[in-house]
Amino acid sequence: MKTIDKAFIQTFYKKRIEDSHKGNYGHALVIAGSLNKMGASLIASKACLRSGVGLLTLSIPKEERQTVTTFLPEAMVHFREEIIDFSLYEAVGIGPGIEKKNPLKSLFMRHFLK
Repeated sequence: MKTIDKAFIQTFYKKRIEDSHKGNYGHALVIAGSLNKMGASLIASKACLRSGVGLLTLSIPKEERQTVTTFLPEAMVHFREEIIDFSLYEAVGIGPGIEKKNPLKSLFMRHFLK
């Protein structure tokens, strides 16, 4: 068992350089949420930002744009109906708040099974 203390955290936590830019700290994509079910996606996105990522793009249904821009104005928005260029991201999170019946299979088929 590992004790999580200040010394352990300092082994992987890095202080940000004073003259750096948020673009120096990675760009994450979170594919999450469903119509009228954005809570889990917003919580996951906020956690992603708090973990230290520099840029965050949240891929959501187009109808939920106002929800994201109101709760999380620092996040960029991508509409799920559009093609995703995965080469822009260092990390991708998928799933929080997505309904089981949501046809995300076609999204992955378009991008990964060409």
